[in-house]
Amino acid sequence: EYIQYLQGMSLCRTSNCLELCVAVLPCLRLYAEVGLALKKSLTQEQLDSLPASFKTWICTYACPEFQLNADRTEAMMDRLLDERVKSSKNVAITSTQPDDSALRLQILRGELSRIYAYTMQLELEIFDYYTELSKAIKKKATTFQWQSPFRPGANTATVEPRMYPQALTIAGSDSGGGAGIPADMKAMEFFRVFSSVAITATTAQNTVGVQDVHILPEHHLKDQILSNFDDFKGSLQVVKTGMLPNRAQIEIIADCLSSHAKKIGKEVSLILDPVMIASTGSRLVDDAAVEALKSKLIPMATLLTPNLPEAAFLLGKKESEVESSLDESAKQFFTDYPTLKAVLLKGGHIENETALAQLLEGFYAGSSAPTASAGKSVV
Repeated sequence: EYIQYLQGMSLCRTSNCLELCVAVLPCLRLYAEVGLALKKSLTQEQLDSLPASFKTWICTYACPEFQLNADRTEAMMDRLLDERVKSSKNVAITSTQPDDSALRLQILRGELSRIYAYTMQLELEIFDYYTELSKAIKKKATTFQWQSPFRPGANTATVEPRMYPQALTIAGSDSGGGAGIPADMKAMEFFRVFSSVAITATTAQNTVGVQDVHILPEHHLKDQILSNFDDFKGSLQVVKTGMLPNRAQIEIIADCLSSHAKKIGKEVSLILDPVMIASTGSRLVDDAAVEALKSKLIPMATLLTPNLPEAAFLLGKKESEVESSLDESAKQFFTDYPTLKAVLLKGGHIENETALAQLLEGFYAGSSAPTASAGKSVV
């Protein structure tokens, strides 16, 4: 399983040398320590009396060259991590630019720590396997079936090599790079998520305003979505939507999501950003598109992420009413859409400092609102 995992990483197009170093380092360090410990515990006479394969194993992993390989791999990992830190300094992750040590810690606590923990558990499982095998031999057992402690109930069946999490973003493309598809891809790349895309519309847009919008044909949007689903199959189980300009596109997306879920036999998580109202207050979609969004996509959503104007519009309330009762407004979404699992009310438009503080407190605590319905998350 460990070898298959490393092979899967090396074949994955989003893997890199830093992650491969992190994945192989537990093996190098653990075997180096075990090899040295075993050799130190034995006299030369005891070592020579061992079966040839055992002696070779101990001498190989205790030799200075193997120790040097482990040191070199760790040094390479540190160098590559420093390079990752330098490249990440251009990405704004907080309001204040973090120093190198904070960025380094953030990267280590992210994907790299998960890779290291997973490979270390696989390594330890190898030792557990041989411990149980040794007990079976001593008991003169005629059969031996390994029950993995890492994967309860599993036997020697292999696991699929781990790949990066994937997500499909379906939205408009902002030529200025500040919103839509470009922004989604930047965010996903930073958090080590491989992003595939389906573009609903292209814009001539910059920091000043939107100069032109071109809505892509429905059949072309469908071809983009199906192209990704047909290629990535069951590994693509998360979809995020942004600007969906008309009813026809929304219905196509709903049909494609339903068909994909049936085909892979798994639930597809839908992160629905109901982009409907510009920051100026102007409507971006017509009534038919709004109704399609309400009837087709919101009931399928795992997470709904409206800003203040969008939440007020969907709930039929004034913005001031939503702002003054954020929790109650979020709960109303579950009443209106019973299949909805979670709501994230975004506070970019909230001017009231008290209301914004309450919103951010819930976000950073990562907890559900105490008054939310059972199994429903409000942030």
